[in-house]
Amino acid sequence: MKKQAALLTLSLLMASSLTVPAVAVGAAVPAASAAAESQSGVTLGSVTGQHVMVPLRYAAELLGARVEWNEAERSATASRGSSVLKVWIGSAEAELNGAKVTVALPVQLLNEQTVIPLAVLEQFAEITLGWDGQQPVAQHDLNVKATAYVYQLLQGDGERLAAGSSAAFIQAFRGENTAAALAQIQTLAAGHPKLLQAKTVENGVHSNVYLDYELDIPPGRITLVLRFDKQGAVDDLNAYVTAAESHYQPAAYDDPTLYTEREVVVGKGAFALPGVLTLPKGEGPFPVVILVHGSGPNDRDETIGGAKPFRDLAAGLAGKGIAVLRYDKVTAEHTLKVSALPQFSLEDETVADALRTVELAKTLKEIDPDNIFLAGHSQGGYAVPLMLGQKLGASVKGAVLLAAPSGNISEVLVEQQEVALQLLKESGQPESLIAQQQAAVAAYKSMVETIHNPAYSVDHLPEQFPLGAPYWWIEQRDYQPAEMARSQTTPLFIAQGENDWQVSMKQFEGWKTALKDRTNVTFASYPSVNHLLAEYGSVSIGQEYGQPSNVTSSLVDDVAEWVNKLAE
Repeated sequence: MKKQAALLTLSLLMASSLTVPAVAVGAAVPAASAAAESQSGVTLGSVTGQHVMVPLRYAAELLGARVEWNEAERSATASRGSSVLKVWIGSAEAELNGAKVTVALPVQLLNEQTVIPLAVLEQFAEITLGWDGQQPVAQHDLNVKATAYVYQLLQGDGERLAAGSSAAFIQAFRGENTAAALAQIQTLAAGHPKLLQAKTVENGVHSNVYLDYELDIPPGRITLVLRFDKQGAVDDLNAYVTAAESHYQPAAYDDPTLYTEREVVVGKGAFALPGVLTLPKGEGPFPVVILVHGSGPNDRDETIGGAKPFRDLAAGLAGKGIAVLRYDKVTAEHTLKVSALPQFSLEDETVADALRTVELAKTLKEIDPDNIFLAGHSQGGYAVPLMLGQKLGASVKGAVLLAAPSGNISEVLVEQQEVALQLLKESGQPESLIAQQQAAVAAYKSMVETIHNPAYSVDHLPEQFPLGAPYWWIEQRDYQPAEMARSQTTPLFIAQGENDWQVSMKQFEGWKTALKDRTNVTFASYPSVNHLLAEYGSVSIGQEYGQPSNVTSSLVDDVAEWVNKLAE
């Protein structure tokens, strides 16, 4: 349940590089040095005959390539993905992916910069390019715009960054610690990163360009995600250690012939979210379940390693006549803009968007407005009482809590670390690993003491706090979800895996104790089910999350039966 952030979410960048004076890209250096192809000191787009000549290093790095200079050979090698280009000063031949190619004009020095014909760069990048006098351009190709933006970010070119950014994103970049934040990113990508691959994924809000880069320093590979708005401006940015390829496999109960899906948009404005409506085949209107994420910047499927719990739930419930709405979490779709908000709360992260989705559900002709249900996983379930306590929450027919903490989340963090320590001991892990976990327990206890220290408040936050923004934690330090739910009347289905190390059975018992006098609460626990709602035969300590898994069919069946009974 620990509140997560992508390892390189660029919260480091919430204070703007846009306020940093633009770094000049015209600095000339001696041609005989390893930096001979450094940023452009030539007249960009110089024309010799009918051929546009462009500075190799500057142009190639704008496209995400890494360029290396060989002083002894007087040669330069650019690498991007699987494409490798090698040129020699004064030669009319080049080497592209091991094969000799003829260069229209010899590679030359111009204003102490190595320049090549644009056509050679096009062959190398495998795309038709233009040159706007400053950089390569390709009509309708966001990958080129994205790699150029990353280059400008690393160079601190505030003027061009601002020109390519949305107004909302520029606002997010304004703040303190700008120079330090930019310096950390520049250090991370020292020597200029090499682009391994690029892909564009569309959703109802953004065109998302995913750029996988190779670094010379740990962690070795990172992924940068640039989110372009409908006007073609960068509207948000995220970075994280490149994840291993997911080996997810659809569940046995996922029968695509039983449902259809279409894109939707939740909310409006700068923080609108893309989502998907999964509809059963047949005549509606249908009851609908709205899925609410756990902690961290989750996508609509709540992808974690080899699991996609929300995709499983959507397919499984739709196969039983129940529509499902799920969406990309605000911390995933608007990562940097969110990180710049000084008073970002659980309400902002989880509650508000779930209720906006309730509003959306009421407008959809395929949905029965009298049968709208919430289903929150982990942190999402923890926040359900807050949702039900608001005016719009009164229109919710029922709520499902999946592996949801019953106590305050800060206290659950300590319990989580203590459970992990006990499991490490019981499974015979090395003493060094046990010692590390003992230190983690002590560190989390200290952080929780800080959260609950009466000397601090939302108006007086601790200056040093290692667990993300202190406002998020202190704002809700008195929130006890099970106690709030005690006086509420909305029917609940509370489900818990007995093999869950992140949210233990102690939390499940907390719900049962607090709600023992309520007659419209159903409790169910599942012996071998872990925190990802999947069956796991060994003791779960999270190591299995990378392996393919699916939400257990028994849970899907029980939730569907409960929803359909209430919707009758």
